[in-house]
Amino acid sequence: CSTNNVDTVKSMGADEVIDYTKTPFETVISKVDVVIDPLGGEVQEKSCTVLKKHGRLASVAVPPNMELAKEHEIDAQYIRLITDNATDKLMQFAKLLSDGKIKTSITEILPFAVESVQKAHTDSETGHAKGKYIIQM
Repeated sequence: CSTNNVDTVKSMGADEVIDYTKTPFETVISKVDVVIDPLGGEVQEKSCTVLKKHGRLASVAVPPNMELAKEHEIDAQYIRLITDNATDKLMQFAKLLSDGKIKTSITEILPFAVESVQKAHTDSETGHAKGKYIIQM
């Protein structure tokens, strides 16, 4: 995360936090089992280099470069969060959240309106939103 989010990420239970504005993650970690890639592009390419042989890259952003995955001898998958069975996946996420197994941060709860959706998208696209936007019906 960036410098501004270090305390937030630590408060969510991270054992170690890498401030990407000061330290490229690929220079301080290696041989990890799993990387969940929410960005794609250059970050995904660098993520392939920190995985151990037969490690797993799970991309939720874009399909991974399978040639690069083969070159690094890793298992790479694209996990689409919006699918025909989205309700089942969302229920699984909700249970993990309620059980405290995963944590998230909510930036703002907004009313269901075009302006709210536009605001959430605009803010999220900056890449610096600290948490999730909830659109409440």
